[in-house]
Amino acid sequence: MLAAKSHEEPDIMLLRQPPFALFDRALDEGAPATGGEDQTIDSRAMGARLFSQPIAFLCARDVDAVWPVLEQAEAALAAGHWLAGWIAYEAAAAFEPKIRKAQRFDPQEPLIWLGVFPAPLDLSPPDLDDLFAQAHSGTIRRAVLSHPRLSETIKDYEVAFARIRTGLDAGELYQINYSMRLDLELEGDPLSLYQQLRKAQPVAYGAYVHDGKRQILSRSPELFVRRHKGMLETRPMKGTLARGLDLEDDRRRAAFLRDDEKSRAENLMIVDLLRNDLSRIAAPGSVEVPGLFEIEHYPTVLQMISRIRAQPRPDLGFAALIEAMMPCGSITGPRKSGRWNGLPPSKINRAGFIRGPLAGLPRMGICALM
Repeated sequence: MLAAKSHEEPDIMLLRQPPFALFDRALDEGAPATGGEDQTIDSRAMGARLFSQPIAFLCARDVDAVWPVLEQAEAALAAGHWLAGWIAYEAAAAFEPKIRKAQRFDPQEPLIWLGVFPAPLDLSPPDLDDLFAQAHSGTIRRAVLSHPRLSETIKDYEVAFARIRTGLDAGELYQINYSMRLDLELEGDPLSLYQQLRKAQPVAYGAYVHDGKRQILSRSPELFVRRHKGMLETRPMKGTLARGLDLEDDRRRAAFLRDDEKSRAENLMIVDLLRNDLSRIAAPGSVEVPGLFEIEHYPTVLQMISRIRAQPRPDLGFAALIEAMMPCGSITGPRKSGRWNGLPPSKINRAGFIRGPLAGLPRMGICALM
């Protein structure tokens, strides 16, 4: 059933032959329409794109290599190639000196890994199901997560939280997204785990990237930034509520979330922040907000989003776009203001793949995941 648009004969075991990158089709077809109660977003109906058989690899293993690698990526796009892979959160240290001083880096983990690929294989939902089945050779493979371990103790959390509150009260901080790592043990097959996650979390943006050493499984409802049909777009997401018990309850909950003062305040704060980020790389006067406080419907939650668009400067390249937008302001707050982080370096852990993966398309059509 597989229809190869880019390869003469697709190998049925492509998902067992790294490196490759599998992205849900929402990335290049556009973010989903903001659904009403009868328009629940489900990535399983979107198909996917498979990037395989790379021509080359672009890898930055330290901060000083970030800019050169982004420039090589820009040249690859200009040559008509495709890019797929990831950019680690800490790569932003190449753009912000304050981040560079605070972050800790693991020399074993690249800050950027991008494959340079020929045009990808387009997969319909049945095609993708066939590819998964063929990768399992007709057998059922297990994937079980166990032994969860948090990276911080309750005492660590209490100390950090107290410091955050003090900084917010004093006006020294604008926003802190305080998170911790959850380590788990996987018994079984990572590809099977991704299938389970894709079924359990049918969000618009998902990817499974295998670089030959690491396997990155990503599921997210939030669009970071994309360039499509001559426009830049970002969709910050702030404000969440569980779905209703029935259609009428669902409508009431959606109306409540849309009017909720706290959710609107958080959402508007990030809208203003990302409008500012986009204005740095946009044509003068082109930044607009065509959708404010819209509600997206997912199988288990309602989510408030806003849509921000801008016309890019004619000379905007890949490297300049990444420099302007990373790390995403909906996570870090206004990093350009000098109030990016109020936690001591000992409490700043490596985020790794929290901001990736990232997919780049020819002619600077860019889609990225949150």
